[in-house]
Amino acid sequence: MIFCKRKYQCSRLNQFFSVLIAMSFSLFAQPVKLLSPLKSNQNFLYTKSSDKIFFEAQFDRKINWELVLNGKTTGNLDTLKGYDSVVKTFWSGSNWSTSETVFAHLHSPDLDSSISLNSLRLSFNLFCSQKNNIIKPGDIIQFQNFEEGSIFNNLGGSWTCFSDTNTGGKSDISPLSVNDFIVAGVGNPGHAIQINFNVDQIAGIETTLRKSGTINLSNFESIIFDYKTTGNIDSFNFVLPTENIKNLAYSYITLPGSSTWIKRKVNLEDLNPPNWSSIDNSPDLKQCSKFRWEVIGPGKNGTFLLDNICLKLKDGLLPDDDIISLITSSVRKDLNIKRKHHIFDIIQSNQGLLIKANNFLPSRIEIFNLNGQRVFQYEINSPRSSSFVPLNNKHFTSGQYIILLCDKPGSPFMMARKFILQ
Repeated sequence: MIFCKRKYQCSRLNQFFSVLIAMSFSLFAQPVKLLSPLKSNQNFLYTKSSDKIFFEAQFDRKINWELVLNGKTTGNLDTLKGYDSVVKTFWSGSNWSTSETVFAHLHSPDLDSSISLNSLRLSFNLFCSQKNNIIKPGDIIQFQNFEEGSIFNNLGGSWTCFSDTNTGGKSDISPLSVNDFIVAGVGNPGHAIQINFNVDQIAGIETTLRKSGTINLSNFESIIFDYKTTGNIDSFNFVLPTENIKNLAYSYITLPGSSTWIKRKVNLEDLNPPNWSSIDNSPDLKQCSKFRWEVIGPGKNGTFLLDNICLKLKDGLLPDDDIISLITSSVRKDLNIKRKHHIFDIIQSNQGLLIKANNFLPSRIEIFNLNGQRVFQYEINSPRSSSFVPLNNKHFTSGQYIILLCDKPGSPFMMARKFILQ
C-alpha cells in the first residue's frame, strides 16, 4: 500500500517536471520578435572614397542572423553573419566593381513569420569608380557616369543643350541651366542626365570632348551608353561632330526610344553622314570635338535620360594620346603648373618629391608611367603650402613619368606634368 502511494507520488512528480520542461521548450520556441527594423545610415555607397554603409536592427533576444546583399544588375552576393540580439554591422563593397542597386535582406529561421518583409529589407545605390591604374589594349574606358554630379566629363569637357531658336523653331527644353542637368536617383543607377523636350524642329544635348580642341578616337571601336525615354520620343540621333566637316553634315545613327533603361553600343564605323549631303563628309576620327544626342521633331514631347557613357578601344590598341589626356582636362609641360592664382613647384630629391604651392595644396597625387600604368598614389593631408611625398624605389626605375595633382572628389581640377626620374 505504501509502495503504491510512493509510486503515485513519483508519477505526479514526473508529470510536473514534464509539464515544466514542456513549458520551458514552449517558451524558448516562441518566434523571435523584431524590436527595431533594418535600417542603414545612408542610401548610397561610393567605393572609391573607402566609405562604409552601416546596418542596424534589434530583436527581443539573441539569435543567429544573416544579412544578404544582392546586386540587382550583376547578381553578386555577399553575406554578413552574427549571433546577437542587436545587429550592428557594416559593408564596404570593396570587392564589387559595377555600379548598381544593392538589395539588403535580413533573415533568420527563428524570426516571427508575421514580421513585415519591408521591416527586414532595404536597398541602396552602389557607385564603383573605374580602376584606372592600368589601361590595356581593347579596354573599356569610362567617359562619365555622373555620380559626382559634375558637369565636367572625365576628359575635361562640359555639357550644354541646344535647340532650333536660331532657325525660327519653337522647341522648349528644361532645365536650361547646365547645373540642373544631372539629377540624383533617376539613373541606372544613381545620377543621370535628365532633360525634358517639347520639340518643334530639333533639340538636344551635347558635351565637348575636352576643355578645348579635339581628341583622336581613331583607336576606338565604339561608344557605349545607357538611355531611357518617356512620352512620344520614339527615336533620337547620336551624332559625332568632327572638325573636318564644315557644312554641319556630321555622321550619325538613329536609335529607337525605350521606356526602360537600355545599354547601347554604337560602333563608330556605323555612323554615316546625312543623305542630303552631296559631298564626301566622312568623319575624321582624329578630329572629334563633341558627342551629341538630338531629337528631331515636330511634336516630340517627353524626357530623355542618359547615363554610364564609356569608350571601347579597338582590340590590340591603346589610346593614341598620352594616358593623361583620358583622366585630366589639362596637361602642361612647363616647370610650374598654374591654375588661376595657384602655382605648383615639384622638386625631386633622392628621398622623394617636394610639392610646393603658394596658397593651395591638392588633396592627392597619382603617378603614371608612359604606358598608362598607375605606379603610385599618395594622399596629402597637410594644411601647409608644401608637402614631402616619399617615393619607394621598388615602384620606380629611371625614366619619364606623369604626375597628376588632384583636388577633392567631384572637383574638375586635375593638373598634370611630366618629369624625369633619375
